[in-house]
Amino acid sequence: MLPLCKGNEQNDGVWAELHGARAQKVRRATPPCCNSRKSAPCQRSALLPISSRACTCHGLLRQNITHVWKPSRCRLLPWNASRFCERLGKKQLLFIGDSTMIQHHATLVNRIVWDAQGSGGGAHDCAAQVSFVHSDTLTMAPQFGRLNRGYPIRKILAGVEPHVDRRPPYDVAIVNTGAHVVSDADFKVLLHYMTKLVPSQFPLVKIVWKVQNPAGCSHTGRPLASPPDEQFYANHAGPTYNWRSFLRRDKLAKAAFNSAARAPQLGGVLDTAPMNLRADAHISSHGALGRPKKPGSIDCLHLCHTADGGPLALGPQLLLHALETRQVFF
Repeated sequence: MLPLCKGNEQNDGVWAELHGARAQKVRRATPPCCNSRKSAPCQRSALLPISSRACTCHGLLRQNITHVWKPSRCRLLPWNASRFCERLGKKQLLFIGDSTMIQHHATLVNRIVWDAQGSGGGAHDCAAQVSFVHSDTLTMAPQFGRLNRGYPIRKILAGVEPHVDRRPPYDVAIVNTGAHVVSDADFKVLLHYMTKLVPSQFPLVKIVWKVQNPAGCSHTGRPLASPPDEQFYANHAGPTYNWRSFLRRDKLAKAAFNSAARAPQLGGVLDTAPMNLRADAHISSHGALGRPKKPGSIDCLHLCHTADGGPLALGPQLLLHALETRQVFF
């Protein structure tokens, strides 16, 4: 048996195709997708909408291929909702970020709910302890970008905004921003804010940084062999916004959150780098945008949810593995 993955070892691998009984097992364990609470799967259960047209990837669905991430020289712990809830204990876990973080929050909650329902009540269900608040840039500084929706993280953690039933204290915050922060200079300022100022004001909250959501579409119908680079974006048919900066910013964030001199409130980095290879699983990789608001509108940032869960399904597994191997600290 291969050893458990540690550090960046998990990022060296391939998205392997599964067939037959193994593929069916993965699909049975995958919650159904719904775009809104009015969708049938969400009406009948506590499942959350994945949002951002994630259920519209008909091209990917037609391929009927099941993919799982397989590291080359080590192994990941399998997803187990009961074990995750045991690790969470009585803590309140809050996701804070932009619309890409909505997808990751909903995927985690749905995996917990689905496992609990499938076990007939035998699995732990801590879904009510996992919540999300929108914050495009975390600081909400007006100069960062064109869109700046949501609330400042300081008001969120203090319980000032938004006005919701579930109130602080929050114990853990998994945070991310980047797509709405235009320049690298602003991103460095934001990292300083998140690693120095926020921890000093909220000493009882563990802050975990999640790396950037992958960006860029591919029409090959297959995962990439290597992460998107300059050549990939040069051949990209649509606008690339600040996507070229994502991998570089991930390195900056890892250095800041894993520094030996980091504040004790920093709980490490949730590394979802294997998703960078799934350009085939972005919504507009399949011409799927429902009815775009305007001609030419594309979405090469949000991920599809398919019968095997798509790359989003890897997120909860990576979070549990990072907790168990002490790469992320709650």
